[in-house]
Amino acid sequence: MGRVFWVGIACVVAGQALAQAPVVAPSGPSSPKYPFIGKWDCEVATFTFTDKIYNNGSENMPIRKIVATGKNEYRLEFAKGYRIMLQITGPQKMNWLSGESGDGFTCKRTR
Repeated sequence: MGRVFWVGIACVVAGQALAQAPVVAPSGPSSPKYPFIGKWDCEVATFTFTDKIYNNGSENMPIRKIVATGKNEYRLEFAKGYRIMLQITGPQKMNWLSGESGDGFTCKRTR
């Protein structure tokens, strides 16, 4: 029993060490800083996002601030107090909501 006991203890200790190891997110040129970056078909137009500009299909709007409000949820702030909320619901899906008009769209990633 002594040998089995020590092997069991060694497995538990090794498992705890692995469980406590920090998880490192992938980084580099292929990993965008924000999951909403790219082009999205949002029912009424194709919206394009970078970390600096939001294009609503007809005009570029400089993003003043990006705030992470929850897991996969972001608030983008623009001039004159305009805000939109983005909620990533899957690798190819996102919800878009205007804080001003209350309009909401379901978006699908186009690239």
